[in-house]
Amino acid sequence: MTRLTRAALAAATAVALIALTDAVTHGLTGEFSVFADGGPAWAYYVSTVAHGLLYALLTAVLVVNGHRIDDGRGAVRWVRRVLVALLVMLAVPFLLGVVVTTEDAPAWLLGLTTAGFVASFPVSTVLGILLLRRPGRRLPAVLLAAVGGGLVLTLLLGALGSDFAHPAYAEVLQFFGVALLGRAVSPAREASPSSGRYSFVTGE
Repeated sequence: MTRLTRAALAAATAVALIALTDAVTHGLTGEFSVFADGGPAWAYYVSTVAHGLLYALLTAVLVVNGHRIDDGRGAVRWVRRVLVALLVMLAVPFLLGVVVTTEDAPAWLLGLTTAGFVASFPVSTVLGILLLRRPGRRLPAVLLAAVGGGLVLTLLLGALGSDFAHPAYAEVLQFFGVALLGRAVSPAREASPSSGRYSFVTGE
């Protein structure tokens, strides 16, 4: 596993905890957690920095491992590129949020962030479906394909008026799907002893 993949998985774990904390808090109390807008300053900065770094790392995973993820398939390449663009649309506003708070951000930037956030879910789902039949990519492909299910669950809970309606379910699947995709196609994994080739990373 590369350092980039480790960093992406660590960031995914941190942001998943933040998102699920918010979802459970809202479900149980009807109020959002301290990490939502309107919370204390420290929570705002922790959440903003964590989200910004995560989206940047997920973007890097898809770019650095691009040719291995695509594996010569044009459909996968174009869907991956669209997801990269959407993740950049999320990474930049969150990283800028360290110096520009939500209240001070221009309306167009907030709109762009929202559009990228919503669009990233169906695009992640399509990427997962396209990768389902690729050997060695089953787990991340299943997680990404399930993002659509997480989104449907959120919409269904919202339609039922449940306080547990929250995008965290789709987000967490997306985070770990992309991060684990980097692990599945990493050079060290592909050149492991099980493949019958020498690994310059492990020395075995």
